[in-house]
Amino acid sequence: MAKSLVTPSDLRQFATILQKNIDDFNAMERDMNVKLNSYDWNDAVAVRFKNNFEATKPPLNELRHKMSEFIPYLNQKAIELEDYLKNAGG
Repeated sequence: MAKSLVTPSDLRQFATILQKNIDDFNAMERDMNVKLNSYDWNDAVAVRFKNNFEATKPPLNELRHKMSEFIPYLNQKAIELEDYLKNAGG
């Protein structure tokens, strides 16, 4: 696939996608917690699943944190690119 030049709109759209993914991850985790806590399910498979689910939380939290940090960067770069394009006559 050929690469194309990025536009300020592209940067903002990517920032929006990152935020949507963060929101989706939060909703999925919340829903899973509610479901898991509502079941009376404590056999070996359930315990293993719950432990595996809990083990995914720290890396996912780190990913969400990194994504959150990147959103303002993308928005700032969009502003800088717009300024550059205005001054360059583009």
